[in-house]
Amino acid sequence: DKCAELNEKYLYALAQMKDLHKTYEKENAIALKYVTYDLMEELLPILDVFSMVLDNDNIPNEVKAYFKGFELVFNQFKQILDRHGVSEINCKIGDTFDHNYHNGVEKIDVEDGEQDTIAQVLQKGYKIGDKVLRPVSVKVNCVCKKTVTEDETIEQENATISEDKGE
Repeated sequence: DKCAELNEKYLYALAQMKDLHKTYEKENAIALKYVTYDLMEELLPILDVFSMVLDNDNIPNEVKAYFKGFELVFNQFKQILDRHGVSEINCKIGDTFDHNYHNGVEKIDVEDGEQDTIAQVLQKGYKIGDKVLRPVSVKVNCVCKKTVTEDETIEQENATISEDKGE
């Protein structure tokens, strides 16, 4: 009887330890995910600088060798980000604005075109898995109807009258 009671307590304590271990693993995975997210978010400005330098076509001959080294480091940096699931959010001029992935910093009034389309990409955006690290900063087209001023209305009426008279 005493042996069965001790065995039951042992099995109960063992089950609690297994549950505690599972809980610890889940919480550890979540914490690691947030640390990775925060770190990747902090690395994005460095990625921007690399991209800006490498997009420059006016590289003097004296620094072209350094430029190649810079390019190698940039490619290694991108591989590290890729391994951690960081990818660029695809965005080009003419795409429809999506508040989930785009940060509209300015509206551009246009008379023709589609409403709420990307007019210009100002800063690349990135995501880790399906979660946005930084949205794409964009300028957005805003189609506005041209308002006719009083002077333009009078000019249009005068032109219509002149046409009717055959002038």
